[in-house]
Amino acid sequence: KITTGEMEKIPLDVYIKAVEAYQKDTGKEKLSIYLMTDSEEVITSFKKRANPSWSISFLPSPIKNLDGHDQRGFNSHSIQEKMDAYIHFLAELQILQKCPTVFCTFSSNIGRFVYLTGGEDVRSLDKEFEL
Repeated sequence: KITTGEMEKIPLDVYIKAVEAYQKDTGKEKLSIYLMTDSEEVITSFKKRANPSWSISFLPSPIKNLDGHDQRGFNSHSIQEKMDAYIHFLAELQILQKCPTVFCTFSSNIGRFVYLTGGEDVRSLDKEFEL
């Protein structure tokens, strides 16, 4: 939705600050974080800026995207590559549904899906889309 202009990009700082506040509020010394993104750049930047007490996991995408999902580029891949990406996407959704706390955006279809089908504590970082 960002590439089509349907929503604004939420700066990585917003996510970092939300996780830091969560850690402070809960008093947890260590956090296990699952990072779902379709951007290799976000993974690299998040890991560089993460608190050393955070353990960060992610599933590497079968289709490499530096700046995130691009539908035209995705469509140019083979059927097998697209099927692998689809299975990867479903696996990530299932992981998020099991996470006790999720930071996402409700302007995202994925964020709303996880809110409706997943964890007990799903938090939106785009305030104009409160559910």
